[in-house]
Amino acid sequence: MTELAKTMRIDLVPEAPTGPSEGGEKRVVVQTPTRRHPREIMMKAEMGKGSRFRELLQHICDAVLICDMSGKIVDVNVRAVEYLQFEHAELCALTCFNLIAGLDEEVLASLLDNLKSERFSIIQAYCLRKNETMFPADVIVNKIKLGEDHICFFIRDVTSRKQTEEMLRTEHTAMEILSQGVAVANVEGVIEYVNPAVALIWGFEARDEVLGMDIRALFGEDNSLAQEMVDNVIGGQQTWSGQ
Repeated sequence: MTELAKTMRIDLVPEAPTGPSEGGEKRVVVQTPTRRHPREIMMKAEMGKGSRFRELLQHICDAVLICDMSGKIVDVNVRAVEYLQFEHAELCALTCFNLIAGLDEEVLASLLDNLKSERFSIIQAYCLRKNETMFPADVIVNKIKLGEDHICFFIRDVTSRKQTEEMLRTEHTAMEILSQGVAVANVEGVIEYVNPAVALIWGFEARDEVLGMDIRALFGEDNSLAQEMVDNVIGGQQTWSGQ
């Protein structure tokens, strides 16, 4: 039988990060299920200079920080140098707390407690570069055996994703405050979204009353014009405009 595990997900992202000194509310988000193989194999290998696994470490797409159990960095890969803009030796003189905004001894203790029973935890946070700029990141944390227990942080820059999310939020806000009515219907003509102006124009008390209606019903009993619109847009794959 496949055993189901749960992954701890911690959000360290501040509401509006403006500098490396600003923190944010630490909150544990809903845990999401992951699958664990019933015979999970533990890989025990030294990752010194002569290790065959060192090349794998250097070619991982994510930035990797390998820390001792107190958070002191003992090794990093090339991607970490690229992302964080420190030299290898400089990174190995730091701790994970210096690089992941909002991470402290309390959060690390929570992560380590979770890793006693689970394979990894996920952090959403901002990471700090040497020049004191920040970038949003998804950070996967797990515990590995390198002779002794070590903590491994896999850091993925999600700047592009955050920019896309922000753009979508901005566009959504623009539609919400638009004075013109905007309605979105599926290919059957059933309304799935309207902005507040639609409810105002058609005299509904709330826009929820419009959701689920047929778009043609908004045009009254004589909805031949609405049918023409639907036929052109859905059937003919053409843009329709008119008065």
